[in-house]
Amino acid sequence: MQSRLDITGVLSDTVTIIQNRGAALVRSAMLPAMLLVTTNQLSIHLKLSPLIDAALVFSMPVWFTLYMVPVMRGVLIGEEGIGRKWGLHWGWDETRFLLRYLIIAAVPLVTFLVLLTFALWLIPPDMRESVTEHWGMRVLGVLYMTFIFYVAVRLSMMLPAAAIGDQANPSQSWRLTRHNGWRLMGLYVLIMLVFAVLTLLLSLVLPMLEHPPVRW
Repeated sequence: MQSRLDITGVLSDTVTIIQNRGAALVRSAMLPAMLLVTTNQLSIHLKLSPLIDAALVFSMPVWFTLYMVPVMRGVLIGEEGIGRKWGLHWGWDETRFLLRYLIIAAVPLVTFLVLLTFALWLIPPDMRESVTEHWGMRVLGVLYMTFIFYVAVRLSMMLPAAAIGDQANPSQSWRLTRHNGWRLMGLYVLIMLVFAVLTLLLSLVLPMLEHPPVRW
């Protein structure tokens, strides 16, 4: 039986590693991070043509890949494993990472399309509006989101494996996360809550500073 993941130990070790390799990680990940944030801000603050908007949307996974691969390599292999000055190197590891990331991103889309097809087939047209407004649909929505998040968590081990050139297929990731799926999901939720609180605090403080670059 696979042992339970030591969440506290993983977080502590990761923080220590990031502190020790901070300079190399900043050097390799700062530019992709800036491109990621700037691309997101452009679509929010500027009125762009649909074609440019689409190009920005498709570029986001690329910037995310260029940001995450050196970070994961730095944490898992060491400073010598980063080897990507300014984080703009694209190789086989980045390609593998992007493909696995797209697989995980496709899970909710494919699942939704399957459920939508079944709903259109099973629910008569004259009953669809009443069914969608029923409170039970909200419960089903929560269950659906929980299921999608759980599956994504179980598949998430493909990403660090791809970053370091290791075996990175869905079955391997599912096996590695066996008996730890809910604990990993709780860890992801905790991290998301921390960032959500920080974002909320920034959104409350920054508008008080009447300076366009600061607001950006």
